[in-house]
Amino acid sequence: MDRAEAEAIYDAGREACVTFIVELAGRVQQLEERLNRLEAQAGQDSRTSSKPPSSDPPKTRAQRRAEARARAKELMRREGEQRKAGGQMGHRGAGRELRPEDQVDEIVDHYPHACGGCAARSPPGSGSPSGGSVAIRSPSCRRSA
Repeated sequence: MDRAEAEAIYDAGREACVTFIVELAGRVQQLEERLNRLEAQAGQDSRTSSKPPSSDPPKTRAQRRAEARARAKELMRREGEQRKAGGQMGHRGAGRELRPEDQVDEIVDHYPHACGGCAARSPPGSGSPSGGSVAIRSPSCRRSA
């Protein structure tokens, strides 16, 4: 409805205005009832009704993460201690199985190009020999580990 239609109803007299307002109030009440019914229906899931879990809508990544955080907090409250960083006890790792040298086609040594502590460039040929662990910091690094 635009302003011209509203002025036409007003100019038609008191009875036309009252009739129009009563019709509008009835329509608003119908729409509010429909909105309440739809909101109640949207709020139902397998936990709040007799619907099966397969009828629940899929969750977003944020919802799954929030639920996981809530479960972790609850677990920590029950245990009374904080989890340590890294893999937890009982969790099977996801690492790759190492093969013996006789089953490997080629062994390639990889060394850092710069010190992880002071960012000093490593001199060429200063890498550790094959089979040993590679140090992240150079021996001449002045930063403490």
